Amino acid sequence: MEGRRRSGFVCHACFDVAHDTLALLVASDAVYENVEFEELLLQMREAESLEEQGDILHYLVVQFGLNYETGSVIEGQPVIVKDLLKDLYERACHDKNWALVRHTAGMLGKRVEDLAKAVTDLLVRQKQVTVGLPPHHEVTITAPLPASELRVLIHTAYGADESTAMLTQELLVYLAMFIRTEPSLFHEMLRLRVGLIIQVMASELARTIKCEADIASDHLLNLSPFEMKNLLHHIMSGKEFNIGSARSGTFFISSKSTKLSKSYPVSALVYIT
Repeated sequence: MEGRRRSGFVCHACFDVAHDTLALLVASDAVYENVEFEELLLQMREAESLEEQGDILHYLVVQFGLNYETGSVIEGQPVIVKDLLKDLYERACHDKNWALVRHTAGMLGKRVEDLAKAVTDLLVRQKQVTVGLPPHHEVTITAPLPASELRVLIHTAYGADESTAMLTQELLVYLAMFIRTEPSLFHEMLRLRVGLIIQVMASELARTIKCEADIASDHLLNLSPFEMKNLLHHIMSGKEFNIGSARSGTFFISSKSTKLSKSYPVSALVYIT
């Protein structure tokens, strides 16, 4: 985001969320590289956590592809890796495991509803939009594009990091909501650098909850849609926000102003293919 500086917005220690995410994926992939396909399926079925199942399915998608047949048959149809991933996505949605929802949605090729409209709303208000992480992988969106092309552009910018690519889609929708309802937030802003915004959001979490960068990255990706919107609004407005700890060890974020919760009711993200 360029054109002005807000107190506390420019961070000299912004860390790369995508780098942390990819490092974890590479580490988990190394665990499975010498394991047979059938054994991986057995491990996945016996895994106690959705996260472990997600790690195994991520590896299967990368190594074998979404359409690889698992050897099982349901109602006369072969079960493919994509079917297992869809099932995991649905269970992650049910459990509100938002980090896993975002990651599996990315692997399934889903996109946020109204993505194209959101980007168009930003562009017609004379805002340049960039996606990808600075300084080397930013891509500028200069004209309205169909949703399918936008999805490809965004996910190409983030490489194998499906989680941050999906988060970028989500933030574009929220930014469009804000520019329609609170245009003053964007006064004198010439460019919206979504990758930089993600870095700053992660840095704000790390500073506020006093944790290491990789822990803050995990918490950022696991925020609910409403909490993510609250945190983004805090970044855009420079207002203070509350952060608390839930019993599960996760965090919840709310604005110290009641205006945000009234203007933006809690709603789940709608991902479509």
